[in-house]
Amino acid sequence: MQSYMVNWAFLLDYDKNSGTVDVKFSKQFIKDNELAYVELSLLNHEICSFLHRYDCRKLSYFCQTDMDYVFDTLMRFTIKKSKYPLRTIALCKRTEHGLSCINFEESKLFGLRKLNRASQSKKIVKQISISNATDLSDDHHHILVTIEKHLAKIIEREQVRV
Repeated sequence: MQSYMVNWAFLLDYDKNSGTVDVKFSKQFIKDNELAYVELSLLNHEICSFLHRYDCRKLSYFCQTDMDYVFDTLMRFTIKKSKYPLRTIALCKRTEHGLSCINFEESKLFGLRKLNRASQSKKIVKQISISNATDLSDDHHHILVTIEKHLAKIIEREQVRV
């Protein structure tokens, strides 16, 4: 059995009633990206300047669906001025107020996928641990096991980068 460690980058909470997005960055992400802020609160008209326009549409779409399980989706963010947006894999779950997502940097997950494929063994990834899980709020701890299992599925599945 292969075991891997990964860090979450940030938490995103979307409130469909007020049309706001709250983002809480992990300590490691703040350090890696030299951010001057720990949290962001965005109003409805500010969201699409931070989140890619297609991903803005995803927020309202996923809130309207009847999915009551953890699912993953690609989300792109403009955190700093750069040529390309930050690509993340968001593991989301619908909540009573909207949507709650734990975002992982896509490049880090692809790195794990390459490590898994580079190992010549046919071991299946069974365990992914979130190394900075202690930084998560109590609201996210109850779905932590589900998220770790879903991450293992992401690493194992065939996926083409678009």
